[in-house]
Amino acid sequence: MSDYLEGKAVRKVTQGLQVTTTATIPGATTDIFNVVGGRVIVKQITGIVTTEIGAGAGNARLLSDPTTLGAANLCNNLDIGGDVVGTMYGITGTVATAMQTGEAVLLAQVTPQIIPEGAIQFLTTAARDGEIQWEVQYTPIDDGAYIEAV
Repeated sequence: MSDYLEGKAVRKVTQGLQVTTTATIPGATTDIFNVVGGRVIVKQITGIVTTEIGAGAGNARLLSDPTTLGAANLCNNLDIGGDVVGTMYGITGTVATAMQTGEAVLLAQVTPQIIPEGAIQFLTTAARDGEIQWEVQYTPIDDGAYIEAV
């Protein structure tokens, strides 16, 4: 008899729940996820370029924007101008560290982050053609808390 668990079930037990969304490169701040009903622990947030990003300098970072306080960085800036399809992004969990990038490999988030109710945002300093698929893995702290795609 086998103890085989499907990948989705294993991820849910080890990494928490998972939500996916897609965002363009707006040249401004845009909500990509909403945290609803309380606090969550973000265990991993990653992105992958699905449509090549236009050339030219353009910094990007992720933010938490609680409903009751001002926005706070989840990571520091990374220049994403000219990134090709398949380029991956992630964060370490250390706010002062730049968003991470990789094509063949991406380091996993080391430090989970506690995020209050509000928005998780994607900030870019220059509008560009391109699109990124974002994925967040999280565990609710408060009963009824969850993350939804915008």
